Amino acid sequence: MIPCGGRKAAFDAFADAVEKETEVHHVLLVDSEEPVVITTSPWAYLQNRSGDGWKKPLAVDDSCCQLMVVCMEAWFLADRAGLKKHFGGNFDEGKLPPENLAESRTKNVIETALRQATRNTPAAEYRKIRDGAKLLSKVNPATIRKHCQWCDRLFTALETVIR
Repeated sequence: MIPCGGRKAAFDAFADAVEKETEVHHVLLVDSEEPVVITTSPWAYLQNRSGDGWKKPLAVDDSCCQLMVVCMEAWFLADRAGLKKHFGGNFDEGKLPPENLAESRTKNVIETALRQATRNTPAAEYRKIRDGAKLLSKVNPATIRKHCQWCDRLFTALETVIR
């Protein structure tokens, strides 16, 4: 996994790697920034999305493009136990949308829900840089996959390649 900074930098690095490292299986993973139905081709979505306009490199298929819908934090919403484990006492899960609707919420709704749910915790608020990577080690992928179709799609694609 190679973090590349912003979304355009990630796409450019992916396209360059696909062209130069043909023996490697590359996967682009970016936030969708808005809800996307699971039947949507991720490449079509990124090509048509205002601000992106990315064309699928010839050497890849849809399995090589994965979307975090809407953003990484949406997937965190699907695992209340992982959030509680990270934020500890006074985490208010009642401020979160239902787990099975995490990928259907806007980025603003997701950020607001996390801010409200963490308000009375020792952390006082969710911060992407401080909390994001740590939460990845505390949430349960099986729980998230159960509630988030795009997360399940990512893991299914990776499992297919690894086998």
